[in-house]
Amino acid sequence: SEATTTTSGEATTTTTKGTEEDKTVSVSLVADASFYFSVDERPFNNADLLKATLSDGSDVTNDITFECKTPAELYEKEGKAYCVVEMTPYYNGEALADAPKPKVYIGIKGDTQLDGDVDMDDAFDTLQYYSYNAAGRTPTLTDGKDENLEKLAYFLSDVDTESTAGKNEGNKTLSMDDAFNILQYYSYRAAGRNMAWPEVVPSLKSLPGSIWAE
Repeated sequence: SEATTTTSGEATTTTTKGTEEDKTVSVSLVADASFYFSVDERPFNNADLLKATLSDGSDVTNDITFECKTPAELYEKEGKAYCVVEMTPYYNGEALADAPKPKVYIGIKGDTQLDGDVDMDDAFDTLQYYSYNAAGRTPTLTDGKDENLEKLAYFLSDVDTESTAGKNEGNKTLSMDDAFNILQYYSYRAAGRNMAWPEVVPSLKSLPGSIWAE
């Protein structure tokens, strides 16, 4: 089949011509960015990333695929301490190269410094964030130039409630507990105990949306 593409605003329309009647796929993003843990082996939930419809109004969001099926697969493929990827959507096996691409941020839980490891420095930075905030200052975990990167660092550091807001909101905050839990996680592993996060933070087992929720 052959495809022609037109772009208008943030939505891109791709017309695929084949043996059947011409069909048009319109794709639009539903989020500026999405955040995942490096060990998340759940398939990407398309509805969290984009909306896709045919010219007849049919919703084909769930028919969209990506080169990598899971955050864990994409993280391993990128091979970086953390990764920021704009994923090309596919429809019926054909890349919608000019369609809007969902942007995903993936990192290691507890890795406040985004250096690919969980250690005492991550615990210190989280504690420092808490201390600065308690003192009335406006702290950041990164240089503050990339809002979404700040959200990723916050998401990875907020080990008990996994907020993607990038700042303290309500009962979702970076606290001394987060710093302690990161330090405890590091200490167990440094001692040769391959502890999983739910063993360090049992509340993750009941946290809605967490990959560790039971």
